[in-house]
Amino acid sequence: MEPMAIRRIVVCGAATLAMAAATLAQEPAFNVASIKPNTSGLPYSRSADRPDGVALVNERLRDVILFAYGLYEFQLTGDPGWVSRDRFDITARADGALSFDEKRARLRRLLADRFGLRVRSETREQAIYALTVPGAPGAGLKKRDCSVPGIGDLACDRGIAAPDGGVMRMGGIPMARLAAFLGGVLGRVVRDETGLTGPFDIDLQWRPDIGLNPDLTEAAKARIEARPALPVALREQLGLELQSRRAPVTVVVVESISPPTSD
Repeated sequence: MEPMAIRRIVVCGAATLAMAAATLAQEPAFNVASIKPNTSGLPYSRSADRPDGVALVNERLRDVILFAYGLYEFQLTGDPGWVSRDRFDITARADGALSFDEKRARLRRLLADRFGLRVRSETREQAIYALTVPGAPGAGLKKRDCSVPGIGDLACDRGIAAPDGGVMRMGGIPMARLAAFLGGVLGRVVRDETGLTGPFDIDLQWRPDIGLNPDLTEAAKARIEARPALPVALREQLGLELQSRRAPVTVVVVESISPPTSD
């Protein structure tokens, strides 16, 4: 399974980044929801996936907002300091299985109802990357038939995408999802201009610039340090290239937010 920690969940939803309060009120809500401050003092989350909702443990509220709206870190502004500092346990369930987008929509409604979150969107010109195919796709990029096993016997939309481990090994994902993941790693919007129709199995390994996971052994750290930087790994392993340019980017501004109402 791909890690459920909010910062590792890769989403792409620029068309739904900001929503008016009236629109949020019309969105479906979770059937049951609990929100509690987490005062454990632990510096990491312990969230888990569940098909009918979310089970977020020790998550920064800012990361929950980023997840709900499909934002990169640099696309959210205007939130007060406590939003980045305070951590919460948020458990919410529907009466049946939810798609990824349905979970996010219900979470946006929950943030509006319980935290009074109101946002607006602005468009600002920023540096971005375009993901392109300069030649033939590389060996690490394989088109996938989701009816049969693929890379590592992974089902489609399953695997691991860990920036602090310098690895993305995913079964059956579209190019747009790869682009969104790369944007989170590189700190820029990455737009899919490959023209490739998927899904694809992805096997990508690189040397992360954000620092390695402290839980790794010294031998594992040495192996990762020997890998190429991400742009080089993309070219050598997947046959893909990043091109830098400037383009309009949606930024979400927090207009109001307050500590949550009690359960």
